[in-house]
Amino acid sequence: MKARGGYTFIELLVVLAILVILVGIAATSALVLLQRARERAMSYEREVIAQAIAIYNTYDVPNGGAPIPASPDADPVRIDPKAPSAPPFAKYLDSATKYYYTWEDGGGNLNVYSRANRDSSRPQ
Repeated sequence: MKARGGYTFIELLVVLAILVILVGIAATSALVLLQRARERAMSYEREVIAQAIAIYNTYDVPNGGAPIPASPDADPVRIDPKAPSAPPFAKYLDSATKYYYTWEDGGGNLNVYSRANRDSSRPQ
């Protein structure tokens, strides 16, 4: 009888094990890259919001806009994003976004959190 040429079961298992290891390494690297991309997006969005607030604070307040208070003891400004006198960033904040924002130290620190893990990371 003629011997059949082919791969043994052990050779196939070794190749399969190598493929599983390579896929595991690739998946781990992809997760790290995705996390970095999310952090960059949050950082850019935080910069946009901070710039919008800075622009709003220099906005011509007598035209109907309320100034954002600098003191932590002051009442927060309520802005209706649908009002004609609302600043442009109010419409942006009212739109659907992947993040939510908190301010500390009287507006000194702007924090951006992902809505994906809102329940677990949101400050109490």
